[in-house]
Amino acid sequence: MSGLLPDIDINLKFCTLYDIEGYQIERALREAGIPGLGLETDYTDEDAGQLRTRVGAFLEMLDSD
Repeated sequence: MSGLLPDIDINLKFCTLYDIEGYQIERALREAGIPGLGLETDYTDEDAGQLRTRVGAFLEMLDSD
């Protein structure tokens, strides 16, 4: 890793403005070699397990580098 902190970008589901911005951020991070994780949520408890799993996998990926 480049010494920069990884990024977790959390966006509100169905919000087009943030979807576009998130794509641009993801591309810039990738070009800079900074690990990033994009999450989309509707801020209900329904997706908490899935979000926990994705963040856990992202952290494992960082530990393996």
